[in-house]
Amino acid sequence: MGDNDCYNEPTTIEMAAKIKDLERQVSKLKATIKAKNKIIASLKGEKNQKRARTLKRKEK
Repeated sequence: MGDNDCYNEPTTIEMAAKIKDLERQVSKLKATIKAKNKIIASLKGEKNQKRARTLKRKEK
């Protein structure tokens, strides 16, 4: 019975490989989020520029 107890348990090497894979996925997701945030920031900047232009027009 002792041998069968750890039959389904992953080995340390398998766990290390899974952890590495998850770390890779996390870093990819972080990069994706960073890129999306940059796009959002640039779009907000464009919106603010348009708003500033329309306000200047209204002042004239």
